[in-house]
Amino acid sequence: MEKQRLSIHHGSLTRRPSISTKKLMLPKRLTLQVTLIATVLLIGLLGLGLVFSTDTAYRKLAFKQQQEALEKLLDIKSRDLINELIQRQKELGFALQYEETFKKSFFNDDARELNFWLDQEFNRYFSTMGLIKLEKLIVYDKNFNLVSKSARGLAMGNRDVVPCHALLQHMKQLSIAERLKPRSELCLFDNKPLLATIISIGSMKSKGFIQVVSDPAYMLANIAKELDVQLQISTYDNIILHQSSDWPDTDPSKSFLFGEYTIQTTSGSPVILIAAATNISDFYTQLNLTRQQTIIASCLLVITGLIIALFILHRSLRPLKALHTAANKINKGYFSTIEDKGFPEISTPIRSFNSMVERIQSLIQDFEAEVENHKKTEEKLRKAMEFATEQAENSEHQKNFLQMTLESIVDGVITTSMSGSVISMNPVAEQLTGWSCEEAIGKPFVQVMHALYKHSRKRIYTPIEDIENKSVLDEPISALLVQHGSNIETPVEYVAAPMLDNNDDIAGIVIIIHDESEQRSLNRQLSFQATHDALTSLINRYEFEHKLRQIFSETTNSLTPNTLCYLDLDQFKVINDTCGHSAGDELLKQVATLLKRQLREGDILARLGGDEFGLLLKNCDIEHAKYITEEILLAINNHSFTWDESSFTINISIGIAAITNDYESPAELLSNADSACHFAKENGRNRLQVFTWEDDKLLTQQREMHWVSRINHALEENRFQLYFQEILPLQSDSNKFRRHGEILLRMIDKKGDIIAPGMFLPAAERYNMIETIDEWVIEETIKWLSRTQNKILTAINLSGRSVSKKEFLNVVVTKIKDSNINPELLCFEITETAAINHLDTAIHFMTVLKKLGCSFALDDFGSGLSSFSYLTSLPVDYLKIDGTFVIDIDKDPMHYAMVKSINEVGHVMGIKTIAEFAASTRIIESLREIGVDHAQGYAIARPIPLASFEDDEDTGNPHLSAV
Repeated sequence: MEKQRLSIHHGSLTRRPSISTKKLMLPKRLTLQVTLIATVLLIGLLGLGLVFSTDTAYRKLAFKQQQEALEKLLDIKSRDLINELIQRQKELGFALQYEETFKKSFFNDDARELNFWLDQEFNRYFSTMGLIKLEKLIVYDKNFNLVSKSARGLAMGNRDVVPCHALLQHMKQLSIAERLKPRSELCLFDNKPLLATIISIGSMKSKGFIQVVSDPAYMLANIAKELDVQLQISTYDNIILHQSSDWPDTDPSKSFLFGEYTIQTTSGSPVILIAAATNISDFYTQLNLTRQQTIIASCLLVITGLIIALFILHRSLRPLKALHTAANKINKGYFSTIEDKGFPEISTPIRSFNSMVERIQSLIQDFEAEVENHKKTEEKLRKAMEFATEQAENSEHQKNFLQMTLESIVDGVITTSMSGSVISMNPVAEQLTGWSCEEAIGKPFVQVMHALYKHSRKRIYTPIEDIENKSVLDEPISALLVQHGSNIETPVEYVAAPMLDNNDDIAGIVIIIHDESEQRSLNRQLSFQATHDALTSLINRYEFEHKLRQIFSETTNSLTPNTLCYLDLDQFKVINDTCGHSAGDELLKQVATLLKRQLREGDILARLGGDEFGLLLKNCDIEHAKYITEEILLAINNHSFTWDESSFTINISIGIAAITNDYESPAELLSNADSACHFAKENGRNRLQVFTWEDDKLLTQQREMHWVSRINHALEENRFQLYFQEILPLQSDSNKFRRHGEILLRMIDKKGDIIAPGMFLPAAERYNMIETIDEWVIEETIKWLSRTQNKILTAINLSGRSVSKKEFLNVVVTKIKDSNINPELLCFEITETAAINHLDTAIHFMTVLKKLGCSFALDDFGSGLSSFSYLTSLPVDYLKIDGTFVIDIDKDPMHYAMVKSINEVGHVMGIKTIAEFAASTRIIESLREIGVDHAQGYAIARPIPLASFEDDEDTGNPHLSAV
């Protein structure tokens, strides 16, 4: 650094600074450096304050969003559950009106019987459905006059006002057609929220109405389980309808988040208030942890920023401090130059020339930047021109593509202006109308499209009427389109819809025309296939039963005799298995041809399935029918079937039944003819058999086949019901199960009466339906066990036929694995006779299921002749002593000794014993004296419906409870 000093020496003149000392002295005030440091620190403090305020706002926003999400879920789930409840009410209303008892009592105006039936149906549905809580069943006539109501449910007394009276008034105001559609409404009745649904009795014309009233709070309570929240349901008057057991108290801590949703009636009146609370402890903890981490990170970041800023500030202000020092030295006569360091604002007073150079350089840089901006602008302009050109090409391509698409559509498409003048037509429209596009453009649409109504053949002059209110989703209109120039009529369906522009204004009209010619031909073909057998071209079973119903209905008003024949080929399976299915198909074709040759004009022949045929002989009594069928027997016997150089003699068995008024239904008539055919087969085949009511064997078979139909209907209509009978432990040994019982099966007929299994199980065994029943019992029992919280050892009876089938074993294993229940809760009972008759398959069946954890009981033990000899081969856990020995052990010493010996053998083999038919306390005491482990019978507990069984932990006893 260069230093210069000017002063006076020996009288010579020396230059001194002209600046006075007073002006150079700086006032005592804050320096620039201190001011800047204070400003930086203030900014840092403001940053920290912003972090804290942002955290508070974020916390409020997070809680608000959580609450809005909870209320939105309540809204969605409430609507879903209310809609589900409405659907179940509709299903219940439709199911009730199809009951025969209801139809009979309603249409006979039997109010007493109708009241009794309503109470009975109320109890039945209230006890079995489980997902709907009925409050009232009410029946009105077609003028909405009260006909009957269930005694159970809401107490209405003699008041005229029924639940949801506004819905009833609304239905009265509707037209007759609109009343056919079910209507539902939420309402208040005696300050209790209810959901009512009114269903028309009759689908085409209302004969009356059924009002189903239920408690919506019962369905809405499922929100707690589905959303995993604590729930409180109340009326708008704060009457609690439902509240979760873990609902928070009135002054909850910050651990819970609350949300509310109000359900309103159609008129907007609040009905139900749903409040939900969810535990947000984890969310609150995580939020606090995030807050702490954010504040710590923000503080560290601000402090680091302050340190860096102060360091930069200190280094940046060094030249300014040097300038300040030099200014102070001027007062002493020293002038110093300082280095060219620091920012331009500080170095400018030091080097003015450099400032000018820097300014010139800045101007040059600005000029270069301006040139660069001009180049960028030119590049953007070039790209814009290229884009515009590309868009124009795309627009033309899209126009051509749309034109090709329009020409490729298989339907006719015509567009018109709002006034109805044709604008365009595709080739299909040209072909259908007979007009070319050039000829049609500008002409009225009605002139181009010459359409007629199909039935009246009147001209359609208003195909685009009321176009403002139409859309392409409207139902198409069927018409006959007359082709211009040739007058060819084509069956079509057309629909007209408005075309909207970007502003949703109607810019024109589009008419889509669909040619129905091919579809009609396809419909005729499908109709033939639906009613005829593909192999023989005879009518199928469905069409045959339809014609049988027609003849059966005509028989009630006619004295003309008609006869039904059921034909079944003998030994058809031999040919089918020996020569293959192709040979079997060819044989069926030849038999069909032979049968048609023997028929009279007007007789109806059908293939009912497999090798079975049905024959309706019109105006034909039994004697004439016997003559015709004997001719059929002779023709079949004389026919020799040849296949691959092998010749076969064909026989057929025929059952004959007269079509009379003695039958309740065509199905019963067909069943009797089938029974007669089976009887003919059992008596030597190749013969005919006339059905008579005096034939005991035939009647027995007919009854069993009748039970087959009833079993099928019971399965389809879910009219089987499971019962539970408790099995009591007699000894003091510990038991890991809270309860032990047996599942019993009952059938409910259409009148609501209970049918014992002994009535229908023999028919199910004979006609191979027992496996389906066993599978249903297992599936329903597993569903019940999956809903039961306590350990209940449940015994299920299996038939010998089911145990012998490998496929049935696979079904049982799959159902157990899919249910996720403990297999130890299942005990399968197999009768001693079934186990001995299917010993190998029974052992395999039991071994597989025991590996899963299931147990087995040998039922009716002691009834067989070789009980003890087979016992060592069967891996059973329980012996159920036959009830014929147990029922009188308190009186018969011989039976006492037999029960004792069976019990002792079972205990030696490590098998527990169960005594059946424990009907008195004296029998139970005798069983305890012998040492029998368990007892089952009416002295222990009577069977109760499985749906009404509850396990009371306090008393340890099962009891009935409506569900």
